[in-house]
Amino acid sequence: MVARFQLRLACFDNADEWDAWLAYNKLSHSPVTPCHDCTKAYQRAMLAAGRCENPTVIFVRRNGETMGLLPHQVFATDEVVGE
Repeated sequence: MVARFQLRLACFDNADEWDAWLAYNKLSHSPVTPCHDCTKAYQRAMLAAGRCENPTVIFVRRNGETMGLLPHQVFATDEVVGE
């Protein structure tokens, strides 16, 4: 069972959703941040709702995968995904 967290990112609708994401991420061979799994459209919706806690996330395509990264995680070779 995944431990309950009182604090969760505001972009998750409820604690069950947050706990499910944490459990899945823990099983991953390459754990990531929630922003890594976000999409540009979802970020836009969360920004409009005042629920995005990392508005500086940049969406890039790296090795065929699209991901959300904080600015310091973006490489010069990454393809930035536009609007």
